[in-house]
Amino acid sequence: MAERAVWLGNDETHYVRKWDDKDLKDLKNLIDLTVYFISMTIKANKYKAEMIKS
Repeated sequence: MAERAVWLGNDETHYVRKWDDKDLKDLKNLIDLTVYFISMTIKANKYKAEMIKS
């Protein structure tokens, strides 16, 4: 998702758009998805470390 956010961010700076059907709303959604993914990964890793099966 982060890579797609970069693509759309770069697209905003060009005269000829590569992603004609996407706009800033899509960019914001991709950034939100990336933040959510990172947050969930951190939380999951925390519980994996705290709850080691013995």
